Amino acid sequence: MIRSSSRIVPVGSFAPEAAVDYLRSRLAVDEGGDDTGEQLHTLADRLGHFPLALSQARRSSSTPACP
Repeated sequence: MIRSSSRIVPVGSFAPEAAVDYLRSRLAVDEGGDDTGEQLHTLADRLGHFPLALSQARRSSSTPACP
């Protein structure tokens, strides 16, 4: 429940490439692998490109493994 004194703050998302760049810069990934790039795109897509979600994914994993 939202209190009457609360205010909603709209939160934007990264552009798809910016989300992948963010993950790549913070995860230990092999720059040369096409599979890694594909996995990063999949992860970013599944997380909606939201900065907080991407940050949490980075903290919970040292690799960009996607199911």
